[in-house]
Amino acid sequence: MRRVVLLFMCLIFFGALLRAGLNPALSAESPQPAGSPSTPVAKTPSISVPESTYDFGEVTEDGKVSHDFIVKNTGEGPLEINQVRPG
Repeated sequence: MRRVVLLFMCLIFFGALLRAGLNPALSAESPQPAGSPSTPVAKTPSISVPESTYDFGEVTEDGKVSHDFIVKNTGEGPLEINQVRPG
């Protein structure tokens, strides 16, 4: 009985490793031979927001306030901002 339980646990463990892609022999990426051109890496954007919050202090009910936030793309690719939600 102990052998069956141990075998079952080993199968689950190795199955999880294979599913997680930790087995290099079965991974989708194969090593490239020396001297072959490497796959080009896509240029990715990176967003930088130095000031992510701002405290307006006390504001009256009918008071209007505004503040400009500076957003900078510090990456290599184009940065697309698809949605902005006020907090």
